[in-house]
This record gives sequence, C-alpha cells and structure tokens, in this order.
Amino acid sequence: MSVTGASGYAELNYITQELRIFKSNYERKYDSFGEFMLQFGMPNEILTNVSKVEPLKVELTHFLDCVKNKKEPRVTGADGRLALLIATKAIESFHNGTPVKLE
Repeated sequence: MSVTGASGYAELNYITQELRIFKSNYERKYDSFGEFMLQFGMPNEILTNVSKVEPLKVELTHFLDCVKNKKEPRVTGADGRLALLIATKAIESFHNGTPVKLE
C-alpha cells in the first residue's frame, strides 16, 4: 500500500511488514511517487519498525473476545460500512476519471 502526500510518500509492504516513509523538504503536491522522484531525486528515507504479527489473526482474536465478553469492538459495523463506501467510491472515481462525492 502506498500513500502520496504534500510532504512525501509512505509505502507499507504487507509481506515484509515494513513501513518506509520518504520525506520531502519541498511544499508541493505530487500526483505520484514517480513524479516526486523525477522532480527531486531520492528523498530522505525513514524505515519504521512495524510489529511482526499476523494482522488477520489479531483482528479475529479481538472480534472473538468482544463477542465472548460483550465488549465494543475497536472497529464498529458503521466503520466497516464507511470503509466499504469509500473503497467503492475510489474505484468509481478511478474508472470514471473524475472525483466523486461520498453520500
């Protein structure tokens, strides 16, 4: 997964569970990491340690604990529904090539 922002770029590798953050000193927005690299060369890189755990196992263990002990889950059904809406709107925007509104 990667995220490009005004101050740099972040890349999370799910397989190696490494997070790399590339910081820029320039205040300009970039459409992609490739554009960022072409403009300014190699940015400052920060390698962040990420806990080496099995994410799905952690999620399922938490969910089962909530059911068993009648606890409120960290991520609610409403959170999941909103995430699904955002994902489908992002796909729609990609296919249409235009911004879409979340309604």
